[in-house]
Amino acid sequence: RFEYEREMTNGDVRWVENEVKFLANVESGHLCIMLKAKDIHEEKKEEQHIITAAKFDGMTMLLNRDTTMNSIRDVLIRERNGEHALFMIDIDNFKVLNDTLGHQAGDEFLSAVAGILHEGFRDTDVVGRIGGDEFFALMRNIGDVRKLAVKATGLLEGISKIDVGPVDLQVSGSIGISMYPEDGRTLEELYTKADNALYEAKRHGKNRFVFSK
Repeated sequence: RFEYEREMTNGDVRWVENEVKFLANVESGHLCIMLKAKDIHEEKKEEQHIITAAKFDGMTMLLNRDTTMNSIRDVLIRERNGEHALFMIDIDNFKVLNDTLGHQAGDEFLSAVAGILHEGFRDTDVVGRIGGDEFFALMRNIGDVRKLAVKATGLLEGISKIDVGPVDLQVSGSIGISMYPEDGRTLEELYTKADNALYEAKRHGKNRFVFSK
């Protein structure tokens, strides 16, 4: 029994399950093959929907908190000899945005932020929403550390340019960055250092990034 995607005569692509059985002709002793095909497209779509719902944040379609944390832990275990950077990104004045324009506008803003993060990091990096207006990104195997400042600057510029409509409201981002292995070898250690750096970014005026010390 095996499953695959099959292009139909009308051009549609659907999931199909094939079941192969070998039958023996009692008179001749010859083996015969019986092939049974079943359309399982709807079942497969539901299965994929369940998998997606379990791994991804429904609004931003970034990884959800649990998947983000587990994925980062896996990277730190598998690539313990590498150099990685944890970005903790928080939206400045997000509550004011919600209170002024409503939760729908807030959701649209977060979706726009998610798009910036998705475009700003590589497919091999780990990017997720960890709750509310906070996001994590683990940049793997960073190589040249100077790339981090360039990356953070680009993210902040992108967030600050998101259109919030005809209101006098400055919504921006603040970023705290911790380094593996200098700042810690576990997610918990890196989380604490990035969170402290994020606090410093907020304390010094927001819309900026700070490396952990």
